[in-house]
Amino acid sequence: MWRYGRLLADSGRPLSAAQRLPPAPRADLRPAAALADALRRVAFDPAALQTVLAGADDEPELYEARAAGLPSALATAMRLFILGQPVTRADAEAALTAAGVESGAALRVLVETAEGIRATVRIVPHDIVLLASDVPAREPPAEHVAAAHAPSLTLARLTIRRRVQRALDLGTGNGIQALLLAQHADHVVAVDINERALRFTELNAALNGLRNIETRAGSFFEAVPDERFGVAVCNPPYVISPESRLLYRDADVRGDVLSEQLVREMPSYLENEAYATVLVSWVEGAAGTDPPPVRWSADGGCDALVLEFERRDPLGEATYWQGGADDAADERIASWLDFYRREGIEKIGYGAVVLRRRAGRTWQNVLAVGGGPAGHASDQLLRIFAARDALARAPIHQQRFAWAPDAVLQPARDPADGGSRVALRGGLGLRGTLDPVATAVVERLSAARPAGVAFDAAARALGRDRAALRELGEEVVAGLVELGFLVPL
Repeated sequence: MWRYGRLLADSGRPLSAAQRLPPAPRADLRPAAALADALRRVAFDPAALQTVLAGADDEPELYEARAAGLPSALATAMRLFILGQPVTRADAEAALTAAGVESGAALRVLVETAEGIRATVRIVPHDIVLLASDVPAREPPAEHVAAAHAPSLTLARLTIRRRVQRALDLGTGNGIQALLLAQHADHVVAVDINERALRFTELNAALNGLRNIETRAGSFFEAVPDERFGVAVCNPPYVISPESRLLYRDADVRGDVLSEQLVREMPSYLENEAYATVLVSWVEGAAGTDPPPVRWSADGGCDALVLEFERRDPLGEATYWQGGADDAADERIASWLDFYRREGIEKIGYGAVVLRRRAGRTWQNVLAVGGGPAGHASDQLLRIFAARDALARAPIHQQRFAWAPDAVLQPARDPADGGSRVALRGGLGLRGTLDPVATAVVERLSAARPAGVAFDAAARALGRDRAALRELGEEVVAGLVELGFLVPL
């Protein structure tokens, strides 16, 4: 499987105060290929990006000092496309060749000014793609196309990676999800209401030599009427805020109305046995109740795994999105807090809903994944859905089980406890503890014999009632199977 790795994004700090956007870039395969080749020749890659930006937080002098220590051609590329600095034409041509500079001009990503050659976009090298976006600004206009950021990485990690004919990327933005889907889909439809975002998606497809991405303008599903897809993803403007300032962040509807609408409507656009992943937010309900996405997904003809990442109070939410150390930031935070008070919002939840469309009786489950996934989780998610199917086919005691290849079973930190710890490497980052009885059960599981044999063996070893131990064993195994630790054979 290909590596997506860490999708390094800008820190969110402004690198430019400009509020007027330059013309949208063009997408032409020949000059895009020439520019991409020029960047690769100077080793414009994630390692170089890490060298310049790692461990710093909006420190231009430090960035420049690090860039200056790189080979001259690479340093020039970094100054142009990462640091947003002008360079002389001679330096630009020495780094990118005259053809590379002309290609950048043809794509409208390089312009000549009185200060020299300057980039009109930011281009970031990720593990397998080059990704262009607008240059960050203090007060960006509504049409601003942001770089890949934390939710981009989260959605990439939670996307089901199977070979399909058709894939859908709703709210494509800079196109990062479409680029990744294009690696395992014959055809990708990338939808956005922001025409400027579609131009960046087209440019990014061209920079990466991808010809299987189609862009469409429209508001979510309006652009794909009566169509079905083998996999779908959506990173919508799900921030619950009083603003409608940025298309990529703020929805035209308030509260969690948009998140609910997307979860409810998505099943109609999926083929049978297809998967979709939607990032969502929600207004917390009464204490002890399931997150609202459970209700949203209950009648859509899909199994639904609701992944809960975090909960924020109003102050934490307002500060996160409007943080700063000036009077304007304080005023915006106060405005957001007033909005939350008026709406009666005391907690906001963030997470994702993974849907699988299928016939028959469906299920909904909630899984707490603190902070989001720790790694690429497609395999683990597929295992969780397949496990629910397997558990429905036969009683647990008649089935055989093995530990998943990425599962780890270790003794408890205190050997006197007699229990154990379980964890999944990467993926969803799940971990937990098993008490001594549960440990005795799972240690006796074997791929060579039914689980019931292990239950009986644990009952004898512990001197416990056979029927009671079997009931407990089935509960333990079912839980570990549903979380992806154990695999039915």
